[in-house]
Amino acid sequence: MKTALVILAGAVAVTTHTALTLSSTTFPNNGKIPAAQAYDQGGCGGQNVSPALAWSGVPSGTKSLALIMFDPDARKGQGWTHWVAYGIDPARGSLSEGGGSGTASGIVQGKTGFPTPGYGGPCPPVGDPPHHYVFTLYALDLAPGALQAGLDRDGLLNATKSHSIGTATYTGLYQRTK
Repeated sequence: MKTALVILAGAVAVTTHTALTLSSTTFPNNGKIPAAQAYDQGGCGGQNVSPALAWSGVPSGTKSLALIMFDPDARKGQGWTHWVAYGIDPARGSLSEGGGSGTASGIVQGKTGFPTPGYGGPCPPVGDPPHHYVFTLYALDLAPGALQAGLDRDGLLNATKSHSIGTATYTGLYQRTK
């Protein structure tokens, strides 16, 4: 929380600003992502269930939220997009576990590196060190329906670069052993 002292024409006002935060009850920040959240194909052994996510401290003027899950360690540092979701009502406050399915209501699912819309869980190559899965939440001054459907990570970032009024990140780690 940030506190600012504002003096205008001799009057003193104290304003408090809370930073946008992202959290999860599924795993701790910088902690291990459970196996259930891993991808359910390609020998990854998971159930492809998106983690529970919650946010607070939404900046004033936020009309919608966008979320990207990105693995910067994938493909020898080129990265892999696991989830693109936007048009999320900030007042909802959270996404429940499994809320990232391709048919989740109140969310526009964008394109990922997988062939289906919605959440695609971790699936690093066997033998790789733990990969970092970075969830970035963007507070936007755009109405929920303002963005076209089907944007990928780059398309979403380009369409919102002058509309982001706050961000928060949360990171999970995942390593395949077999």
